[in-house]
Amino acid sequence: MTNGDELATSTNGFLGEVGGGVTSDRIVSAAVDALHESGYDRLSMREVSRRAGVTHVTTYGYFRSKHHVIAEAFTRKLDQWGAQTASGSTVGERLHSLFTTFGEVLGEDPVLSRASTSALLGEDPPVRDIRERAGAVILHRLSAALGEYDTDARRDALVIAVNGATLQCGLGYSHYDGIADRLMNAAQFVLDGME
Repeated sequence: MTNGDELATSTNGFLGEVGGGVTSDRIVSAAVDALHESGYDRLSMREVSRRAGVTHVTTYGYFRSKHHVIAEAFTRKLDQWGAQTASGSTVGERLHSLFTTFGEVLGEDPVLSRASTSALLGEDPPVRDIRERAGAVILHRLSAALGEYDTDARRDALVIAVNGATLQCGLGYSHYDGIADRLMNAAQFVLDGME
């Protein structure tokens, strides 16, 4: 699955719209509500189903696990961020804009952002697909912000910085409100001598 609008078949054979059908939207919304109330460790698909007003069989027809539904919820936010354009006339300004808005997206719902750290590390095939979709969004934004300075090495270094900073925040070692400054500090090594 590379596009949130595609159809996905679950292991039980049910065909459900993953990227924005009414039922999947209700399930994702219910999962986020349940996550806020009970936390990621105690989140259950039965509770998500109850809140969404669907059977657990229906929920599993759309999402294989709590990892899957939370990864989808987070990546939908990331997709919205990915549709934005970084502002600025220099690569430094564009990266600062990108990292600032990234931090705002993560900080807007830190409970979901922290839960997505665990969820996105899952090995279920649908979670791997979502992780690849999230990675593609980040790569696209970094490439656009780097502009004429975009190289595989620079982009790779910044991806490592983004992933590392996000993981540290998700594990509680840092805070989302400081992620933009930390990423810009890392980017300075990549940008050194370019502007």
